[in-house]
Amino acid sequence: MASILLRLIHISCLALVLSLIQPAVASIASLGIRDDTPANSTDPAYSTFVHEPKPNSGNFTFSLTAVKESNDLYMHLFAPATYEWVGVGIGKHMKDAVMFIIYHDSSGKNVTFSPRKASGHTEPTYQSSFDCFVDGSSPNIIPGDKSERVSNWYSVNAHCRNIAKMADLNLNSKEAPFIFAIGPDEYTVESDSKAANLRFHVAHGSFTMDMTQATQQNAEGAGTSFGDGSLKGSNKKGFRDDGKTYGTPAHGLLMCVSFLFVFPIGVLCLRVMERVKLHFGTQVVGSGLVIIGMALGLWIGQTYNKSKHVNSAHQILGLIVVALLVIQLCLGYFHHRLYLQTRLPTLSGKIHRNLGPLVLSAGIINGALGFRFADAHRHNIFYLIIALLVMILVTYALWSKTRKDKKKAMSGMGIHAGAQPAPPPPPPPPYSAHAQNPGLAPDSISGHYNPSANSSRSDIALADMGYGAQPTQPRQMV
Repeated sequence: MASILLRLIHISCLALVLSLIQPAVASIASLGIRDDTPANSTDPAYSTFVHEPKPNSGNFTFSLTAVKESNDLYMHLFAPATYEWVGVGIGKHMKDAVMFIIYHDSSGKNVTFSPRKASGHTEPTYQSSFDCFVDGSSPNIIPGDKSERVSNWYSVNAHCRNIAKMADLNLNSKEAPFIFAIGPDEYTVESDSKAANLRFHVAHGSFTMDMTQATQQNAEGAGTSFGDGSLKGSNKKGFRDDGKTYGTPAHGLLMCVSFLFVFPIGVLCLRVMERVKLHFGTQVVGSGLVIIGMALGLWIGQTYNKSKHVNSAHQILGLIVVALLVIQLCLGYFHHRLYLQTRLPTLSGKIHRNLGPLVLSAGIINGALGFRFADAHRHNIFYLIIALLVMILVTYALWSKTRKDKKKAMSGMGIHAGAQPAPPPPPPPPYSAHAQNPGLAPDSISGHYNPSANSSRSDIALADMGYGAQPTQPRQMV
């Protein structure tokens, strides 16, 4: 019994010792085990695309977090604020792409976030049905450091509800397609409107994102962090520097050359040089340039939201001017054809003469409206100065020609400059069949006038009537 009792005491002591050293052993063992779990398991999922459009121009950065259960997208856009606008789209091409565009607000100190959709390679249209808003706690415009080449930066955090489904974005794709573009840097849009007019992009490109890295199940922590701005889970596919567009400048150049130079030269060809054929040829050339410019303007207008419906004052007046210009050209042609046959003034000529200045003036006015329509207000100043100078020169040339013709007519009448014209001669006495004119008395026998009856013939000399002083015998017919 004593041995059994001693064994039980020994087991109890061993169990007590083990219970005392077990926590220490567990603590020591934990020091040698590697833990692969992130220190902060609440960090959101995201992917980031980074690209520098031009050398030393600053990075264009786009980060994205997707929530699977709600199809919400949380995004971060960071780019140089020197560009008029910057944007990102979901899809391979612009057609039907859902796009997120940012630009300066009306104060120039914050950013307007505009969700849009493109119908083709045209300006995207704002979609009020897209439920997007900007995180007001994040800065919108960040001043650059003195060491940086960029003075200000766009910086926006935005949240769009259910947009992944509306954009047909596959959250399980490792290469989901995206596009991006930047606006020109010589212009600035400052507007609170989400449907503000945008100019054509100067560069665009495409990239893919690994949505498996950017997607999380719920919205916990989404949008609170997008890493340090480094490239993650994305791959650039292409980039193109579009440079400047020349369609709009070409339209303006054709119209300005026509109405400020070609048509005024045509007026001078007729009114000063008196060259009808040269006048007609010049006006035909000018009309052709205007028609080409109109077609180019209508084609370019389909690219932009504000001009695709052809309902602005500039477009409506432009179509009216072109229609009147064609009518004016036809009137001038028919007048010339009729005048060659009749040598008489024509109704078409009268209308042509009065319609011409009206069409020319309307075209010049519409040019000023065009620069205003294109938001090129500074160009309007130079345009109006040139238009005023042309009008002064043409008016002076016409006045000088009229003055010269008047002097020439007065010289042909023997009237010198500054002299008063001589009064007209008194009218001859009224004719009477019974007047006793001795020089034209009828012969009493034959009843014919006998010039020899009296030597005084008439108070008007024949020489003054354009005949010689001596009467001539009629030529005998052989």
